Amino acid sequence: IVLIGAFAAAWTYCMLYVCRALAAIIDRFCIELTHMQDTAQAMARWNILQAIMLKTSTSVEWSFIAMLFAIGFSVPLLMADFLTLGAQWGSLPPIAPGALIMLLFVRAFLVAASITDKCARVPFLVNSLCFGSGMEHRRHLLVSYIGGSGAGFYVCDIRLTMAMAM
Repeated sequence: IVLIGAFAAAWTYCMLYVCRALAAIIDRFCIELTHMQDTAQAMARWNILQAIMLKTSTSVEWSFIAMLFAIGFSVPLLMADFLTLGAQWGSLPPIAPGALIMLLFVRAFLVAASITDKCARVPFLVNSLCFGSGMEHRRHLLVSYIGGSGAGFYVCDIRLTMAMAM
């Protein structure tokens, strides 16, 4: 049982690592965007970023589905254990490892959902930037392009958002 718990924790930390890498890519794009003067280059980089996010999220989507099933099955089992052992302090140590792993799963799910929300805030950043005089129309096109791209973390072609995760 300890080996299964260690595997589940390692698996969850791998998922967290992937999600944090995607968040770092978005942050890096936003930092580079503040120094760019060419909106065409920004569109090309956003295309690359969006392709990386889509490929990554489709590569790990079955892991997220498995995590959701694990959360769905572990909550009733943990409740049953708690009710069987009784609602006292002595019943917490046997339940604690399962509860901690379940909380890790929930954390990974929320971090993945935050990627989509971070992508949704990028158009507001772009709109606040100045690309030079006479570039308002191109900036507007870039804002529309990024906003309409639907970038984010997808699980089975469903865009995962914080509203959905809550």
